[in-house]
Amino acid sequence: MGLPDTLQAALRYPGFDVVYEGSMASSIDDGGLEFRGTEATLKINRGGFTVHRESAPAKSNPVLRADSFQDGTISHMQNFFDCIKSAKSPTPQSKPESPQPAPAT
Repeated sequence: MGLPDTLQAALRYPGFDVVYEGSMASSIDDGGLEFRGTEATLKINRGGFTVHRESAPAKSNPVLRADSFQDGTISHMQNFFDCIKSAKSPTPQSKPESPQPAPAT
């Protein structure tokens, strides 16, 4: 028996709700993630990220774009294998005070 290719979750927090929906087999938009809010949508994939504002005209979206300049998967996997070899805890790849670029394809 295989894993389902879709996932849905509804989470209730004090003051707001979050709905998560994902497809593990989709290749639309490079199979990335979308975070939808009331004012904008953040789209993230291996090529970078874009922000699309709800109130902006279609020709003005995305209002923000950042492209990846390296493949973050390589350093992530190197850290993973180093931890396997040394039996040490993983080194965090990203900290809030030092954001890392999105992985490239």
